[in-house]
Amino acid sequence: MMISLILWMLIGVSTGYLASTRGRDPYAWFAIGIILGLFGLMLLYILPPLDAEGNRIARSPPALFSPMIEAIEEQEAAEKRHMPLPTYLNQEWFCIDKSLQQQGPISFLTLQTLWREGKVDASSFVWSEGMTEWKKIADLVELNQALVQPT
Repeated sequence: MMISLILWMLIGVSTGYLASTRGRDPYAWFAIGIILGLFGLMLLYILPPLDAEGNRIARSPPALFSPMIEAIEEQEAAEKRHMPLPTYLNQEWFCIDKSLQQQGPISFLTLQTLWREGKVDASSFVWSEGMTEWKKIADLVELNQALVQPT
């Protein structure tokens, strides 16, 4: 009986102390702690802390979740920075090489390989779906820049 009374008082005092650190009335929460026991402590922990004026204080997430939150924020920032792939990377190309042989359909990577091997250059003609006519690589600025860039 005596142990139960001491334990009851200890829960009441703990609830009152925790209430005072969270901006709540310690006397009222002492009584709530005695009446509700551990449920009073849990209720106090669930409620948001208050400042001196009685306004809620925004809680920061527990440190356990910080790496996850940082990863999510980084992913969102990357999505904002994300630029769609240039269209020339997704297209199939046809080209006329230096020996006047038609190549294709070929991917951009294959076209890039032909460029590096010297089989096509800026004066070579290329065509891809969506183009109305064959054009020199030099006339397709974006494609020409992509081919000229060293990889």
